[in-house]
Amino acid sequence: MNYVGLRFIDDTLYTIRNGGLWQEGKYSVRGDTIYVEGFEGQITAYEILKFNIDSLTLSRYGDSDDYYSRRLEHSPDLKFDRIRLEGGTCFGECPQFAMTVERDGVVDFKGLKNGKFIGVKKYSLEPETIDKIDSLFKWTYINRIDTTDFYGVDDGWSINATFYYNTDQVTKIKGTSSSMPYRIKGIIWILLADLRKKDLI
Repeated sequence: MNYVGLRFIDDTLYTIRNGGLWQEGKYSVRGDTIYVEGFEGQITAYEILKFNIDSLTLSRYGDSDDYYSRRLEHSPDLKFDRIRLEGGTCFGECPQFAMTVERDGVVDFKGLKNGKFIGVKKYSLEPETIDKIDSLFKWTYINRIDTTDFYGVDDGWSINATFYYNTDQVTKIKGTSSSMPYRIKGIIWILLADLRKKDLI
C-alpha cells in the first residue's frame, strides 16, 4: 500500500499519503473485514489480522501492513537544534534559496535565483512559529524516515531538508515540495509560508 496512515472519520475511510489526505470511500465492518466502497461502486476488502487500542494490522491481496496510533510517535524529548531548508530547481522558475533556522528562531536566508529577494538576509521567526515547529517536530518520528529514498516526482520543485536535533543527531531528506514525507511536511509548509509572507520567495 502506498500510504502511511489511515483515518476513519464518521462513515468514511481516508488514507494518509505523503501527498496528503485522500478520501477512499464509505466503509463498513463485518466480522474481521473492512469493506470500502469507492466512488464508482467498486468494493475493496481489508482483512483485519490484528487489532487493539494502539495498533491495527490489515491484509489486502495477500500483503499485510501494520498501523499504529500516532500517540506512540510523540516524543517529548525530541528537540531540534537547527533546520536547513534548500529550494532547488524545477521545470519552471521555482525559487532557489538556502535557509537555516536556529533553535532560538534566528534565520539566515540566502536567495539564489527566481525569488523575490536575491542576496543574504538575517531575521527572526516569531516565537509562536518556533513553538509550532517544535511541537510538530516532536511528532515526526524522524528516526523512522527512510533517508535513502527520494521523496519526489520528476517535474516537482526540488527541496532538501536537514534536521539537526538532540545535540548530535542529523537527518537529511531529499525530495520535491509536494511529495516530502507526511511527518515533516507541516514544518516545511510553515517555513515556506513564512518566506512568502516576508516576500523572500
